Amino acid sequence: GITATNIIHLNYPKIKVIALTNAADRATRQQVLNAGASGYLMKHVSIDELTDAIRSVVQDGQVSDKQPADLSDKQPAV
Repeated sequence: GITATNIIHLNYPKIKVIALTNAADRATRQQVLNAGASGYLMKHVSIDELTDAIRSVVQDGQVSDKQPADLSDKQPAV
């Protein structure tokens, strides 16, 4: 996901990527955003939240930060 996001961002900068993940740690979120993702959502988001995120990326270029404040600092399970 992170490598693909980076490749897309570098080669096709007009394409916007919203990462959907189960990884709730800050380090992974930062890696995804640093790779060029326009947003980061947990896979369990509702269809309304996903739709809002897509609209936000189309209008503003990024997902509004509605991530939970309690993202853990632990590394994701591998």
